[in-house]
Amino acid sequence: MLTSFLLLISTFLMPSVPADTTKNDGWKKLEVKEYIVEYPAAWAVDTSGSSGMDFIISSPFTDEEDIYNDFVNIAVMPMYGLGKTLDTYVDEVVRDIPFFYSKAIITKNKKETKAGKPCYVLTYAGILNTFPIAMHQYIWFEHEKTYTLTFTAEQGSFEKWFTDAERIMNSLQFKK
Repeated sequence: MLTSFLLLISTFLMPSVPADTTKNDGWKKLEVKEYIVEYPAAWAVDTSGSSGMDFIISSPFTDEEDIYNDFVNIAVMPMYGLGKTLDTYVDEVVRDIPFFYSKAIITKNKKETKAGKPCYVLTYAGILNTFPIAMHQYIWFEHEKTYTLTFTAEQGSFEKWFTDAERIMNSLQFKK
């Protein structure tokens, strides 16, 4: 259950403070802690760490009825001494998804290489309380820590922002 805490905590985080960035072909570049990532200039960035995330990059509101900022965030969770691997950790996450989200549907669970490292790509949707959520995640496991890069969206806007969110996620580079 501890391994799935990130599923729940990353669902309702809202970014608030823009970070200093550098322009890059209409997109901005963010360098924070161990990462470099690019994002659309219209998206907001929070690097305060107050949410427990190294960064949160959120989409703009689309209109007055839009009540949820869809966002990309990264979370790091130490797993020291727990004897976990990438495969065992992701197995636990997949097993726990239905616990956190009712009517959960996992549409992708595939081991790939992202940012030059082995990772799992998960895509799933479900209902949290009464709120329909969809998520697309890259999960790495290195040096007894998990690195979970997640795009979280209201189900109705997932496709609208997916191309930009996936580009953000694919731009991630580890500094080390």
